[in-house]
Amino acid sequence: MQKKPALILNPGREKSLLRHHPWVFSGAIDRLDGSPVSGDTVDVLSSRGEFLARAAFSPCSQIRARVWTFADEPVDNAFLRGRILTAIRSRSSIPLPHDTGAFRLIHAESDGLPGLVVDRYGGTLVVQFLSAGAEFWRLAIAGILVDLTGLTDIYERSDADVRELEGLPARLGPLRGEPPQKCIITENGLQFTVDLAGGHKTGFYLDQRLTVNECVNCQPIGMSWIVFATPAGSVSTPSRAEPGRSCPWILLRMPWHCAARTWRLMACLSAATTCSRGMSSTSCANSVMKPVRST
Repeated sequence: MQKKPALILNPGREKSLLRHHPWVFSGAIDRLDGSPVSGDTVDVLSSRGEFLARAAFSPCSQIRARVWTFADEPVDNAFLRGRILTAIRSRSSIPLPHDTGAFRLIHAESDGLPGLVVDRYGGTLVVQFLSAGAEFWRLAIAGILVDLTGLTDIYERSDADVRELEGLPARLGPLRGEPPQKCIITENGLQFTVDLAGGHKTGFYLDQRLTVNECVNCQPIGMSWIVFATPAGSVSTPSRAEPGRSCPWILLRMPWHCAARTWRLMACLSAATTCSRGMSSTSCANSVMKPVRST
């Protein structure tokens, strides 16, 4: 029986793994036994040879291994299918707005699938394979997603800078089926066009759902909100409009310092108005929409 490749840690460096931290940094490693390729599954052992975890090997990254499991179990198609199914089922317990068709289906280490991000936009899945391990199982994961979700259109957005640190080239385009490059989603009664091919991250700021909801619930009288979404986060402020007229929501990609200037400018323009909560529009905007850096 062929011996499995293994990472043997320096003495005392197993503490984080015993606390179930999912990363093994290069400085914690004493030696590598075997000749695994990028993305291969390796055992992580203490300096005394005790089994600690099973992880994906990444020879180019300072995060030399990302843990798949802390149990002594095989990492194969069945394992990945189980993890993906658990992630999908867990979303069914989240009270999402009834009119939204967009949400994060898989969130990397949070779902025990390091480096894998999957967002759903209506009938299309957008995936990111951001680690050597996720890349290694790329086609298998795509097949499992189609099987478990019933969705046949998958767009790949593996173009994040972090892939370079993993020694992986950028990849962008259809992965399965015939996914559109743009689609329309509804958030809090508002429709947004999502640029799956060119938008930031997977195309939209799904982590700003509560922020958008605050804006809708705090609509200034006779005014509409303009949202500025930047690569570092989102800012929002009300825009002057005549009563009964609407102003479109705008998503703009711009450097953070430009968005900050825009925030100040719009705040000055709307400083004399009052929202339905009895606050000045500037105070209202600052109370619910201070610039927040997204993760």
